[in-house]
Amino acid sequence: MQTPKLVAVEKHIHTVPVALALQLVELLKRWHIPDVELLSGVRLGPNALEDPLGRLPVSTMHDLLERARLMTGEPGLGYYLGLQKRVSLYGYPVSYTHLDVYKRQAASCRAAAAR
Repeated sequence: MQTPKLVAVEKHIHTVPVALALQLVELLKRWHIPDVELLSGVRLGPNALEDPLGRLPVSTMHDLLERARLMTGEPGLGYYLGLQKRVSLYGYPVSYTHLDVYKRQAASCRAAAAR
């Protein structure tokens, strides 16, 4: 009988698209907060957000959001951030045409999603 080999397990770090941080930087312009000021607090340079396909660790995004909330003094910053999000940031799982048809035919959102 052979002994099973131990395989080294890599530590997986959860990440988010850089686009989320870019949207936060854009939102903070309403409060006249420069991107360098926001990013420097989490040890990121302005070049860190240049790669459109880049990703940031979730912990870094958390720190950016917390820093932005403190810098603006706006407790509802997440609400404002959500308002400027586009559905396309998360992909197109269902075409808008089909979604519109389902919406008109379904009695509820749950019923439309179940189709």
